[in-house]
Amino acid sequence: MKIVRIETIPVRVPIKPSLAIRGGRGLSHSVSPFLLVKIHTDQGIVGVGEASCTPRWSGEDQVTAAHFIDRYFAPLLIGETLDDINRLSTKFSAAVAGNYFTKSAVEMALWDLVGKAAGKPVWQIARNDSAEPSTLAVPTKWSVSGVEPAKAAEIAKWAVSQGFSKMKVKVGIDPPEDVARVRAVREAVGPAIKLGIDANGGWTVRAAIPTIRRIVDECNIFFAEQPTSAVDLQCWPMCGEM
Repeated sequence: MKIVRIETIPVRVPIKPSLAIRGGRGLSHSVSPFLLVKIHTDQGIVGVGEASCTPRWSGEDQVTAAHFIDRYFAPLLIGETLDDINRLSTKFSAAVAGNYFTKSAVEMALWDLVGKAAGKPVWQIARNDSAEPSTLAVPTKWSVSGVEPAKAAEIAKWAVSQGFSKMKVKVGIDPPEDVARVRAVREAVGPAIKLGIDANGGWTVRAAIPTIRRIVDECNIFFAEQPTSAVDLQCWPMCGEM
């Protein structure tokens, strides 16, 4: 089975208002842009993958993703035999630095082809066994939007009712409000839920350190994700006390 064509399709998926995410640095996630990737073969089988294209998050968008696929990846893959995913992934990945979301979309489509050609789900091929889907579980966490504390608590309770036992709360908006939001969520879900925070780089170092300390003391969190911007290299005496 040989690859004969690679197609890219940009799509924008609106998020239900009740599930929209507000985070640090003014981030508001109400629409999700994706790039669908379809790899066509000479046997008529088509593999499908997708890349999430949110520039402030991944550094990639629909235009750059499509450009790298059309300009660099497709010429390396078209005409190739689908015999070794690792070989093919290494071949096209080396053509461009970074852009991991775009590369993942192409690799995803290649694995989809392998599964369809074998008549098996990809999870079964990856595990190399015949386990039933019901025996497999991949735990994940829920993101609680950076809304007012009462609303955040309501969202968190709903997530628990859906079976989530881990979640993170969006912070990095305003330190006192952030603390109040996390406290409300912790009170709503109880001590057994593993809780973390995600500031999306919205705090300065000076704000992050005391705010995280307070949240740890009052809310028993397990992690603090991206408290400051990646380009914030400020260092001051309190940094050494963390």
